[in-house]
Amino acid sequence: MGEFTTHNHLDGHAVVVTKSYLYVAGSMEPSFAKSMERYNPGRNVWEQVSNLITRKHYFGLTEVKGNLYSIGGRGYFIPGFKEVAVYNPDQDKWHNLESAPK
Repeated sequence: MGEFTTHNHLDGHAVVVTKSYLYVAGSMEPSFAKSMERYNPGRNVWEQVSNLITRKHYFGLTEVKGNLYSIGGRGYFIPGFKEVAVYNPDQDKWHNLESAPK
């Protein structure tokens, strides 16, 4: 498997596998990160893709109908986000959705 392009050490990151890629997003090491990379097994390389909207760690990341959803998480001195964002891989863009309920 190819080497990560931005991280040597990850902690608190989220991972999701789709039909074509393995995505790794966020982290708290070496600092809170909003970067996201995907592994392309066909080319055996890691590719940098659009960053998360918010720097965070310990959040949910899932795939539904081809889009990725980032849910919740923690950040700098913030005990918990209610943020929900969706990533469209075809457009390589994130946008916020309505926050999760209390």
